[in-house]
Parts: sequence; C-alpha cells; structure tokens
Amino acid sequence: MKLTEKIKKLFLEAINEHPFSIILFFIGCVMWSISSGFDYSSEKVNYLELVMLIFFGASLGTLLSEAIHLYRKDFEGYNLKAPVNIAIYGGITLISALCVIPQWLLNNVESWMDKCGDALDGYASLTMYIAIFVIVTICTLTIYFFYKKSGESFETYVAKAFCGCMKAELLYLIVALGVLLVLAIFDTLIFSGNNFDLIEHVEIIVIGLVQFPCLIIGLTKTEEPLGKFAKGILTYVFTSLTAIAFLIIYIYIFKIIFSLDLPSNEVFEILTWLFFFGVIIWTMAQGCEDENLQKFFRLFPFLFVPCIILQIICVAMRISEYGFTINRYFGLALIIFEIIYYVIYTIKFIRKKDIVSNMLFVIIAAAFIVFFVPGLSAESAITNSQKQAINRYLELGNKSNKDVKLRANSAYHTISNSGGLAGYNYLYKTLSKEELEKVIALSNSYGESFDSTTDEYINDVSNDSDTGVIEINVTADNNSSSINLDGYTQLFYPTLVNDQIYLDENSGIDNLEAIMVEMRGEELGTVDLKDTIYKLADLSRESNTYNGPEFDEVISQPIDLSAGGKFIVTNIGIYGTYDNSTKEYRFESISIDGFVLK
Repeated sequence: MKLTEKIKKLFLEAINEHPFSIILFFIGCVMWSISSGFDYSSEKVNYLELVMLIFFGASLGTLLSEAIHLYRKDFEGYNLKAPVNIAIYGGITLISALCVIPQWLLNNVESWMDKCGDALDGYASLTMYIAIFVIVTICTLTIYFFYKKSGESFETYVAKAFCGCMKAELLYLIVALGVLLVLAIFDTLIFSGNNFDLIEHVEIIVIGLVQFPCLIIGLTKTEEPLGKFAKGILTYVFTSLTAIAFLIIYIYIFKIIFSLDLPSNEVFEILTWLFFFGVIIWTMAQGCEDENLQKFFRLFPFLFVPCIILQIICVAMRISEYGFTINRYFGLALIIFEIIYYVIYTIKFIRKKDIVSNMLFVIIAAAFIVFFVPGLSAESAITNSQKQAINRYLELGNKSNKDVKLRANSAYHTISNSGGLAGYNYLYKTLSKEELEKVIALSNSYGESFDSTTDEYINDVSNDSDTGVIEINVTADNNSSSINLDGYTQLFYPTLVNDQIYLDENSGIDNLEAIMVEMRGEELGTVDLKDTIYKLADLSRESNTYNGPEFDEVISQPIDLSAGGKFIVTNIGIYGTYDNSTKEYRFESISIDGFVLK
C-alpha cells in the first residue's frame, strides 16, 4: 500500500472512531485562533477563551467516552443507546467541559473575586487543582482503555504507542512546516511583508486538523509489529544511554560513601528525571519481545532501587531542618510513588502478571490525595509543617532570637504562597488578629526573598532586625474627627519648603527642628518635627511594623509654629534606615501634609 493511501486510511479510521472529540477539539482550535491576536476588547477575548477551554475540555471527555465505547462495543449485551451508557458518556463529557469554568471565573470576573476576599488565592488554587485532577483522570483513563482495546501486554502497547506517536507527530511537523513555508512565500510575494499573525492563526488551525488526529492515531493504531529500526532504538540506544546514567549515579554514590559527604541539592532533581525517563525506556524495552535481552530488561529497573535511598536522604535532610515546602512535598510524594511502583513491579516480576498498568490508577489516586485529602494534601502538609515555626515565634515573643525570627518569616511566606485554603484558614482564622499583625510585621521587617538552591524564603541581610541595617518605612494619618478653633481666625493649607528637607550624603536629612512652612511665598514660620519623626521611627523599629493606631496617635496633637499659631499634621511618610552598630537613623525621604491655624 502506498504511503499516502496508508495515511489517508489511518486518518479516516481515526475520524470514524473518534468523530466527536476531533470535531470538538477543532472548534476549540478555531476559537483559539480567533482569540489570538485579533483586535477585540479584553472582555470579549476572555469570554472567547472560556468557550475555547470548554471545547477543549469537552473534547478530552468525549475522547475518553469514545475509548470506553470502542473497548466495550464487542462485549455481549452492550448497547450504546442504553440510558446508563448515555448517562455515563454524557456525564464524563459534561464534567470535563465544565471543570475549567470555576478557575476562569476567579481569574476574570471581579464579582467572584470580591466574594472570595482574602481567600481568593486559596480558592483559585483549589479550582485549579480540580481542573488538573479532572484532566489527569480523563487522560489517564483514556490511555488505559486504549491499552485494553489493543489486546497487547502493557509494555508492548507502550512501545508501539510511543513509536506510533513519533511517526504521527513527524507527519504533523512536516505539514506544519509546509504550511509555514507556503504562507511565508505567499505573504512575501503578494503582501510584500511578513504577516506572522496570519501564520500564527493558520498554524493553530493545523493543530486541530492534523496534530490531534495524529496523536489519536499514534495511541490507537498499534496492530502492526514493531520494525527492526524501532526495536534497535528502544532496546539498544535508549537502554544504553540509561545504563550510562546509572553508572554515573553509582559512581557518585560511592563517592559520597567514601568521602562521607552529604548529597548536593541537585541530586534529587537528576534522579527524578532519571526515574521518569527510565520507567518509559525499560517498559518499552520489555515490550520489544527480544528474547535474548528480556531477562536483562526485566532486571534493569531494579538498578534504580539504591537511587530511592539517595532520594530519601536528600528530602529527609531538608524536611527535618526546614519542614515541608511545595517542592519537598512533591519530592516525598514521588518517593512514595516510586516505592508503590516497585511493589507492583516486583509482584509482576515474580508472578509474571501484566499488572504494571495498575500504575495508571495509582496516578489518579495520588493526584486525588495530593490535591484534596485533608491532612495529606500538599496545602495541608505544608501548613501543618510550617506553622510550628510561627507558633514558636509567637510563644517566645520578645525573647525570640534571630534564628527563630528568620524561621518564622520563611514559614509565613511559604504558607502564604503555597498553603492555599489550609494556609488561609490558619493565618486568618486560627491566629488572632494581634498574632497575625505581629507575623506580618515580622515579614515587613525581613522582606521576602526566595533561594531556589535551598528551596527557602530567606531574609534580606540589608533589612536584618538583629544585626546590620533595619529599613524604616512609616506612614501615619491624623484621624481626629474634630479640631478646636477657639482663638484662631485663619486657616492655611501651606507647603513645607522642600529645600529645608534635603538629603545629605553623610548624615541624611537635616533641619528637622526648623522646617520652613510657607503659603504662596509668604513664610508662616518654622515647625519642629524632630521629636515626632523620631517617635514614629522608634515605634516602627520596636514593633516591627509600619503603621497602625499607635502611629496615628503620635501626630494627633497640634505643633507650635515659631511665628505663632499651630501646625496640624494630617499625614506623614518616613523612609530611611537604622544602623544597629551605630544606633543612628538615616532618613532618606520625608513627606508631610498638614494645615496651619492662626
């Protein structure tokens, strides 16, 4: 059969077996193409993108329904039109189509954002987890039913599906490059320019017309045996490269043992990728049915077992010292997943049963636990682990040393950024208002900086409240509801002469005892704000915060003017630093608003 006729046959079969999913995905791509780069208002583009997401979700759900139907259609007594089957397939499609809506609403509709209030980030992460879980479940089950319909062993199906996807996607790349070339020539010759917007829109349509059907073909058309070239790549090239990677890891393990060094932070990431690619490679190799190498391929996965021990050491070191972060949680989850995999694989190895496909259900169960199970989910584990540092800081209070403060600061930012709803409930419902303000004040004092090498939120040394230099950033407002005007006949809303508050290279801002106040060039006198400014600065440094009722109280009383009258401060802002070594302030900017009574 000619190549073109074979390709045509495969496409027709894919369209015949999966018509609804292909059509829905194509419509989604049309919406994507329209919303990409066209001159619509942002609101219209947002709603168009929502429709696009709904069609993409529906296409995945429909694809699973079609996969189940194709697997079950030869079963005795199966009837596609039976109410229970219609309900199942319709429910799957509906859930997959609607799962994206809550996340979109919380990201694009202000009324929904307002309803969530301070818990917006928590609800946003929850809706994102729901969408991810639904998509992971649907895609995993789709692959499972494709595998069951093939009638092959799981290893053989993976090998054939991989090679089929590679060939099918190569066809898509050829078509995409061909379309790109034709459009570029057309645009250059006809429009005398590079209309890349047109190319982008058309290439998106090609994804729906060619790539998605090609992917389906690769996953479903696994009847033909593997060719010699494919077997050679899977059994010799890929496995040899993986074996070399294992050799390097084993050399590193011996280096650690003999040098008594601790493993570096990069080791876990390397081992993660090695396991991910290793599982795929040795699974496909076992599916190639090469009797001469089958025994080696069946033993090959056990080479990774010592690496799990190394992973446990890496994760345990960080968790025991600093508690859970999002990366460490997923690191531990990966280790548990690997252990479950090896339990299932060992059973398969001993009893020679085709049960490795059960790992697909383990993936679904793991996603559910990680996202939703209270106490075991990522957000719950992170919050429960990190809140201990905050509780310790609150218990010690003023007796807290630098290490306790730094640890609490890191814990607060970790919970705020990764704790989700569990973190929100702890910070805003478990802690009292005073305790939360104290933790936030500590955060304002130390700042937020993330060190990717240690997976920690760390302190900025330039803002260290125990050693070095502390940042002072104060705002205060006069909230007096009334002013006594007895004895005064004039009210001025003046300006404070800027050149009286200037930045000196060595000492900072001077003349705080005699700040000139004027009104349209008329001097109204000078005002002494030194005590007020230093009181505010001391209050900020001692309380580790920058505003509040106690700050407003400092500026609540009128201040005497040198030429008679009173100056009433309505708002003041102070920015500068405090040097712990010299015990001196250096004010860099001061903004003052107020009015004069005479």
